[in-house]
Amino acid sequence: MRKNEVKVTFEIVVHAIEGVPPDIEGHGVKIVWRRGSKEENQGTTKTSLCKSGSVQWKNETIVVHSTLVQDAHTHKFEEKNIGFAIKSTAPEGGRKKTVGAALVNLSDHVMSGKSERHCYPLRLKSSVGSSKGVPQLVLFIEAKWTKFNNKRLESIPESERGANKGGARMQVG
Repeated sequence: MRKNEVKVTFEIVVHAIEGVPPDIEGHGVKIVWRRGSKEENQGTTKTSLCKSGSVQWKNETIVVHSTLVQDAHTHKFEEKNIGFAIKSTAPEGGRKKTVGAALVNLSDHVMSGKSERHCYPLRLKSSVGSSKGVPQLVLFIEAKWTKFNNKRLESIPESERGANKGGARMQVG
């Protein structure tokens, strides 16, 4: 069975957590993310305050470079996950505690050529109170292919697009 190797740069914008349980109200919240074991594929957002059952971030972008494997016959991609752990700190300080987590399969977004809004249910720790509905992590995800089977992909210049009759906007270089 033949496989394609696709190198993709994912831009993930952390937008919000909605439907946060009341016992986290007024707490500082940050997200710790990880995609594999490489140091460049892990990080932490800035801390933001939970207000009215919601935590909002501005300009919090995660860039992940990843190689995805695609079945050449079915065109399906193998799973490639990124994990998000939600950490909370009480207003009076103290240690940070993990209050929930979400797992996102990046291969579900590899065909997206533009930034799209996605909501992921958070699995809450049992020590955290319940909320109305399921808390959601809100992300905007965009995938940009950079290589296909080790061949660099480039955008076709605007001046050459007319001859392309509206077809593919990438060329193998």
